[in-house]
Amino acid sequence: MDINNLINDISKDLEPVKPIRSRLKRFSIWIIISSIIIIVSAKILLVSKYGLEYGNFVDNTNPLFIFENALILISGVTAAIATFRLSVPLPKIRNIDKALISIPTLIWVGLSFYSFMNIGDQSIIDEVQHSAVNHHCLSELNLLFAVPVVFLFIMLKKAATTSPGLVGYAAILSVTSLGALAMRYVCSLNEPLHLFAWHFAPILIYALIGTVLSRFILKW
Repeated sequence: MDINNLINDISKDLEPVKPIRSRLKRFSIWIIISSIIIIVSAKILLVSKYGLEYGNFVDNTNPLFIFENALILISGVTAAIATFRLSVPLPKIRNIDKALISIPTLIWVGLSFYSFMNIGDQSIIDEVQHSAVNHHCLSELNLLFAVPVVFLFIMLKKAATTSPGLVGYAAILSVTSLGALAMRYVCSLNEPLHLFAWHFAPILIYALIGTVLSRFILKW
């Protein structure tokens, strides 16, 4: 059998593969576009709730507020970097990638633990069951990261990662961190119980869910 004819028969139905952009370029594109989407969405939420005149972002100069938000921003950026670093096929996970995932994880565990320890005599069950107003924070958080998370997973699907669970964890952690950061400037409530139940703890829960779902979404 002619080897050239064999090769032609095997490859005749194949289509050329379009190369993807570098990890740095894809990271930059995603974080810039997603940040703009989240900021615009947050402003629309405020205007829809309070009107054009009073729909302004929360102006809080408390050092603790600023410090917490700086940590949340670091969490979102480092998790996004880890996401795109792991988005391509790799023989093994490097220590730097483990560190990039550990940083946002520790930040959210720390924020959740700190707020939980400052709850005092308030009841978490009562907060969850009877605080209908506060439920809006979780719904608004979901709205803020809905478009960026879809955009992110479309980009990740094309990269064919060999670590779908870890990539899904980091991806959800990054996008929810950016959404949570915006929510700090949408919601004016800063009580520890409220922050723990509706702003901090849900981020880790979402990330764990992302670990499971991404094994199916990013399968190739």
